[in-house]
Amino acid sequence: MCDSGRVLSIDYGGRAIGIAVSDELRTCAFGLEVIRRADESAIKPVTARLREIMREYGVTEVVLGLPKTLDNRLDLAARKVMDFQERLSRNFKSVRITLWDERFSTVGAERTLRESGFRGKKSSAVIDEAAAVFILQGYLEYLRNQNKNKETEMSDDDFNNEEFDDLDVLSIVDDETGEQIDLEIIASAEHNGVTYHLVVELPEDEDGLEEAEEEADCLILKETEAEGEAVYEVLSDDSPDFEGIAGLFDEFIGE
Repeated sequence: MCDSGRVLSIDYGGRAIGIAVSDELRTCAFGLEVIRRADESAIKPVTARLREIMREYGVTEVVLGLPKTLDNRLDLAARKVMDFQERLSRNFKSVRITLWDERFSTVGAERTLRESGFRGKKSSAVIDEAAAVFILQGYLEYLRNQNKNKETEMSDDDFNNEEFDDLDVLSIVDDETGEQIDLEIIASAEHNGVTYHLVVELPEDEDGLEEAEEEADCLILKETEAEGEAVYEVLSDDSPDFEGIAGLFDEFIGE
């Protein structure tokens, strides 16, 4: 995860796309603008404007609101956002693109605007920008909590990183065979507060390491916690979230 530079948030809509940006310290979110387009299929003008904004503000990370349904499903609107994420990943390879659950961002933005005295047409003119701010505020709060957790872990006297000698290695136990499997972590990404790891199985000896990395299929592990311990689950390719999560690792999977 990139810990420096501004974060840009996007409330993606058909004809109006709300944009917000953080300060350099990632403590506050500010509404920036609404990118408007006459045709929903007009993507190039949007990416061109985003490129200008990223250069102007020194953006190193983008958080893209994902409109899930209330029962946590991905509908047509969510699929369009995920398609847009793939386009962003291709156009901005050096920028981290994170999907963020935005189910209540519009509701929260409307409430904030009402409390600020905005009404009617005036409110609708800024609602997309305010929704982007709401998304970014939630993400920045998540980052702050993550940093606090890291500081706590690093101060733990029992912390031990000896197993991570030259490679970032994760050892898990096969539930069926009981055998230990060593995996190299190629990359890790956060999505809605959950950590995912792109991994490849390591060979038994170092001589076969390079060949194994080239030939082995990559897996995506979902990291959760149970009774204070990390639990890893293989993300199935028929999972509704698979396409979006896999998109976070496009630059690695495509190699």
